[in-house]
Amino acid sequence: ISTLDTGLIVKASGYGETFAYRPEHRPAMAVDGDPLTAWIVGDRDKPPVGHFLTVSATEGQLQLLQPQNTTANRMITSVRISAAGHADADIALDETSMSAPGQTVAVPTHTSLTITITGVGDRPGGTDTGDSGVGFAEIGLGENTEIVRVPVTEVAVASDAPLAVVLTRLRVDPRNRWRSDPEPSLEREFTLMSAHDFGVTVTLHRNDRASDAVLAEVDGIVPGATANRRLAGVPAAAGRFAVDGDGATAWTSPFGQAESSTLTIPLNGEPLTELTMDQIVDSRHSIITAVQLTVGPETFDVAVPTPDLDGSSVLALPESLSGDTLTVTITEILPAETIDRRFAEPTILPVAISELTADAIEGPAAQVGFVDRCDVTLLTIDGQPVPLLVSVADQRAIARGETVRVSTCSSAPLSLGNGVHRLTSAAGLLAGIDVNQVVLDDGVAANAATATAPPMVTVERTRTTRRATVGACPIGCWLIFGEGLNNGWSASIDGQSLGKPQQVAGGFNGWWIEPSQSATVVELEWQQQTGVTYALFASAVAVLASIALAIGSRRKRAAVSDATLASLPCFDHALWGQTSRRRATAAGVALVSLTAVVVSLEMAALAVVVAAVLIWLRRPGAAGIGALIMIAGIGAASTGRKLLGGTEAGAPGRARLHGPGMLLIAMLVIAVLFERNGHRSTEQASTAGDGDQSGS
Repeated sequence: ISTLDTGLIVKASGYGETFAYRPEHRPAMAVDGDPLTAWIVGDRDKPPVGHFLTVSATEGQLQLLQPQNTTANRMITSVRISAAGHADADIALDETSMSAPGQTVAVPTHTSLTITITGVGDRPGGTDTGDSGVGFAEIGLGENTEIVRVPVTEVAVASDAPLAVVLTRLRVDPRNRWRSDPEPSLEREFTLMSAHDFGVTVTLHRNDRASDAVLAEVDGIVPGATANRRLAGVPAAAGRFAVDGDGATAWTSPFGQAESSTLTIPLNGEPLTELTMDQIVDSRHSIITAVQLTVGPETFDVAVPTPDLDGSSVLALPESLSGDTLTVTITEILPAETIDRRFAEPTILPVAISELTADAIEGPAAQVGFVDRCDVTLLTIDGQPVPLLVSVADQRAIARGETVRVSTCSSAPLSLGNGVHRLTSAAGLLAGIDVNQVVLDDGVAANAATATAPPMVTVERTRTTRRATVGACPIGCWLIFGEGLNNGWSASIDGQSLGKPQQVAGGFNGWWIEPSQSATVVELEWQQQTGVTYALFASAVAVLASIALAIGSRRKRAAVSDATLASLPCFDHALWGQTSRRRATAAGVALVSLTAVVVSLEMAALAVVVAAVLIWLRRPGAAGIGALIMIAGIGAASTGRKLLGGTEAGAPGRARLHGPGMLLIAMLVIAVLFERNGHRSTEQASTAGDGDQSGS
């Protein structure tokens, strides 16, 4: 269970992309006080106008700051702020919302409010290859830390039973450039039923997305040349590798962000009179064609000549330059493209500088070296630092990108009393080192009663029930129901309910079984089946009714004279006969209303056109003919797309045919409901005029 430590409640209408609730973009990210995280919605989707964020309380002012992602190509242009008992306020977002601290907006105090997106536009300078998500990095409500509370069971654990608390941070592969860590740091609360003395084991790993300067400290070197960005999650692509004297290493830009990438390089005091740039020239890299150089107060643009066979270009400098640093900003490239493997979008390949050479450039960064250290910055429990012993060997392993496990500096155990405890780790993006897991183990050896193997479990199955026979559990045990987490399952022993299932083992239902010396039979039942059975019964009745209607309609059509059939060679009269204007209007209104409710407002706009045709023709049955035409069109479009373009990336719904498909179903429903018995009889059709007085 996660909650904000201040008690603030924040919710959103959605987050992430069309088919993925990316947890790193959840609504809590807009109130955590960290501008590097954000609530984002509508990634790779149509403009998310109408999506909203709600907060339970404010202090009379918001500071709306949009995501600080420089690749985003969309931004929020306006919002509507609603609060109970107050008039809605429409706010146009200006450029102050794009940089910290954000755009200031006055709002009612001490009340909940909703921020609804009402406008989305293009974001200048965005390089994303698809429609970027939008949202807020912060809304100005201070720092509200999200805490994950470990589930608690009221089981009285025997004092001699072993106890361990294992806490693991949710993270992603740092090289996955579409994602970021859902948990930048560990924030956990756990409850102890009694006091324990714990040994502490902490798993550490280098944060491969930390800045060049931070990674230099982790590597034990003096920060030298740095880049403002590099290939995501690749420390070997850092800026210092462009001036390390080794042509086998290189600074590499991110995908699609070569232009505006910057290298800042220390100079040794000599005047800068020449500069040679060696690039990696192959099918996997773009080529730099122009840069902007800054030395001291001088800034000028320089063309980069076409690289020779070795990838080398000599830049023509306008004059001898002096200063402490050289800044190289890429301004133009010869782009090379690849197809993005996630969204199938054309993507610009990165550039790579293997070496920048000049007499004025300072040599490779000097090694500082490592010493054993007692680190008090990485972990706290109940607000108190937990000193961790990080040896020289550990530091060297971290610098190599390896995972290490460390313990506390003291040989004394960590003593924690009964009650609630809070554990917090440093944010690896800033510290350069991530705390990925913490294990607290009281070290109590299992006694003879607890050293036995887990009890045997046998299961008897039916479609909706399970009977699990669990072997003896002398100290109690968890029954893990390995068919996925779902509250629709219930469990009982001898008719006594085991209560609501708890999430265990990552994502499964679990029930605690009290200690027993003999086998225990647990009855599990899928409680939702009753509703499903009723639905299946209703579906069967609907099918039988449809068959009966079809047979009855066939008999009625058989009674129609040959003359009538001859007069209507194209369509059955029951589907095409005119009805009254009033009935046709009712059919049109029903079609638009049904589409708006069960499909979307976008499709309802199209339904208005169909309704207008029905009313003009006074033939609701035409909706059925139109639906058949749409079915053929959708089938042809899907088949053509597959034949011409192959399988489309992403989920099937990206073809955007779901809405039209639902609309045609609504058209069929209206055709059946309003056309049946709504046409005029053959006799009426032959004697009545075209007016509405013939009835329906």
